[in-house]
Amino acid sequence: MSDWRLNGQEEYLSNKTLYKITFPAFWETAYKDKNAFFQKIERYA
Repeated sequence: MSDWRLNGQEEYLSNKTLYKITFPAFWETAYKDKNAFFQKIERYA
């Protein structure tokens, strides 16, 4: 299967399990609003 996100990482990712995660709604809200929570975590990211 072809995946556009793989950029030369095929060997490293071979035989690895990938998981799809969804973030809680407050993360999306924080990102959209650039609220205090977002600003605090942005400093440490």
